[in-house]
Amino acid sequence: MIRKCPCGCASIDFAIDGREPEISAGLVPFGDFLASDHSFGVFVFQLGGMLAGVEIYSFGDDDTPAEFPSSEDLEPADWKEKANKAVDPTSGTAPRTSGGSSEG
Repeated sequence: MIRKCPCGCASIDFAIDGREPEISAGLVPFGDFLASDHSFGVFVFQLGGMLAGVEIYSFGDDDTPAEFPSSEDLEPADWKEKANKAVDPTSGTAPRTSGGSSEG
């Protein structure tokens, strides 16, 4: 670990074999998880093909945790499923998704 987030949350950045990833390479998340109570999320990311860090984030006004939760308190984030279940407040119905897939 090379640094912890200055805001006090548990987010951390890595250096692998003493090499820091290039920030300009663009952040690519490859693992996204939600707290079982859905109050915050955690994602693992890479920069330039190199493991670069773990970010913890909150939703709305919730405080971002200062420590990482145990793996038992996390579940994989399935944003597509959550979007399909979301309700449009103006119509009271779930939005339809329009993907390029022919799956059903």
